Amino acid sequence: MKYLKYILIFTVFLPLLTVLTFKLYFYYDIPEYNGTQSLAELQDTVDIFTDPYGIPHVFAKNNEDLFYTAGYIIARERLFQLSLLAAVVRGEISTLLGDDYVLLDNYIKQNNLFSVSSENQTSINYENEILINSYCSGINTWIDETEGTLPLSFKILNTKPLKWTPSDVINVGTMMTDDLRQNRQIGWFINTIRQYFGETKLLELLTVDTFNWINSEKDFFTDSLNGMNLVLENQIWELISATSSLLRSDVMIIPQEQTASKKPILIFDDIGGLQQPAKWYEMHLNGGDFNIEGALIPGFPIPLVGRTDHATWAFTGQLSVETINTLFDIADGKFNFNQNNIFDISLSYIDTSGFYSNQKELSRRFKLLQNCLADLDIIYVNDIVNKLSETKNPEKTEIARKIAKIYVDNKLTANKSVSVLYDWDGDESATSAEALFINVIYTKLFKNIFIDEFSLVGEDVFDIFISLPILAEQSINMILNNSESGWIDDIKTVGYQENLIEIIIQSVDEAISEIEKDFGENIITWQWGKVHTKTYKHILHERSVIAKLFNLNIGPFDGYGSNSNLNVSEYNLNNSYEQISGSSLRRIFDSSDMNTSYSILPTGQSGLPKSVHYSDQTELFNKHSFRKIEFDETTIRNSNQYQKLVLCPAK
Repeated sequence: MKYLKYILIFTVFLPLLTVLTFKLYFYYDIPEYNGTQSLAELQDTVDIFTDPYGIPHVFAKNNEDLFYTAGYIIARERLFQLSLLAAVVRGEISTLLGDDYVLLDNYIKQNNLFSVSSENQTSINYENEILINSYCSGINTWIDETEGTLPLSFKILNTKPLKWTPSDVINVGTMMTDDLRQNRQIGWFINTIRQYFGETKLLELLTVDTFNWINSEKDFFTDSLNGMNLVLENQIWELISATSSLLRSDVMIIPQEQTASKKPILIFDDIGGLQQPAKWYEMHLNGGDFNIEGALIPGFPIPLVGRTDHATWAFTGQLSVETINTLFDIADGKFNFNQNNIFDISLSYIDTSGFYSNQKELSRRFKLLQNCLADLDIIYVNDIVNKLSETKNPEKTEIARKIAKIYVDNKLTANKSVSVLYDWDGDESATSAEALFINVIYTKLFKNIFIDEFSLVGEDVFDIFISLPILAEQSINMILNNSESGWIDDIKTVGYQENLIEIIIQSVDEAISEIEKDFGENIITWQWGKVHTKTYKHILHERSVIAKLFNLNIGPFDGYGSNSNLNVSEYNLNNSYEQISGSSLRRIFDSSDMNTSYSILPTGQSGLPKSVHYSDQTELFNKHSFRKIEFDETTIRNSNQYQKLVLCPAK
């Protein structure tokens, strides 16, 4: 009987002990946003005001304290992301993620993929070098402080964070602003198609403008990049969630002649992989020679999209030592903006005097936005917000009608569902049946037109092709306008040549069959939002059951207005139509009101799953809403909307 008592005690307390041990081991600190804290390396007191969405406004009395605090603050929220970025540029991924990545490390080092030479690094201005060192010291201070309670990511991997050096700051900045992946992916694909199928079939995939653009880019044609190297590089880019799309970032400037305030407005929209934590981190740094606010890349302390009290900029090129020095000069007001020297860098710019310069060619989406805004006599910021939230894709409207007409005109017993495409206005909102229909038709067209040829070259070719969504979608449009295209015939049907009409009928029938199987024959039950999903993936999501909780699974949501890129991954019985990339930051700056800017991240500021700021912007983002970010120090200090943390020098 006495043994039964012990057995019962053991049965009850063992699970409790296991849960308690689990919680203690995986416990980690959430940053404090209120109170007072001492730091040995500070020269003077620093005030940090954090807004309701985790945006820190740092007020320091000198440059060194300002940048030291910037590093300290971002390390509190994004330590694992910082360590991963440093590991990639160094070629030390295996020290963080394990021996499976030794091959990638060797490839990075042997090809010197991300390192700016030591000789070039010495060209960083001495004053800027001091500030970069201060930034690294701030990161490393937090690493030392949190050694006993590291974030969950490190505990899952049983590893430690990497201490930062000035070289990491420079190399991470250049890596994260580089078009290397998109250029090499496109170059490899173009070379492969030309080699296997000839120039004529290549030109049947590309518009003249696209072909000329690709030929003008010196980095696109990379004959030395073989298939194995491409696989390795794709693995590397997946680690940092870089997109392979032809899209990168969009900048549009509304000149003062068109705005209600008679001052220019700058709109910025960045396209990236769906990553968690977010690609961007937003921060306001005020102290010493600086008063800047904007979005920066974790690991690089100057906003690439930012503002001072009189100017706003968006840097869209690749960072180099020269442009790093220039960005510091812009941030502290030393750079003399005029038409002669703005043209030397990839910088779009507006200021309170009304001057503006846009060095970024408008994307397809922003050209549509420009056309919509052109219908207005005067433009307010709310007009821009409303137009950005529209879910209509007028380019697909024409394609849908063309497909519907060919199908109905050439099939005796055409499915009545196809008729809805005739009247479709391009709306890709979550409730749209037409959006679901046309997008599934697109997936079938891709497979029925291209997979026969691409499978001859290699199984990766089709996957790479559809990972370049703008190129892929453009190719469908080209072929629909060229019924004689050599891509239409299925090379596997020897002795028989398919035509465009047959391919369209086959693709539409397959789309109808699959949708009806999942949602029934009643078109009222067909909704784009039921299958259009996206997952912001954490790098560790495949490592453990715990790590899967780091992902953000989102849906239903609208399509075009949310900046979705075409993803032709198979629509399947799990109702999945996964988006591969999307907006990673949206910003609107009105130079008539430099105290306020409008911004939104798709997830949140923090990289810590327990933090309230891990995903607190997602709901706003999916509603196409924006947050307001204040800039005026007096307004911020007097507001009751902010939490206040005071950092003091240790006595």
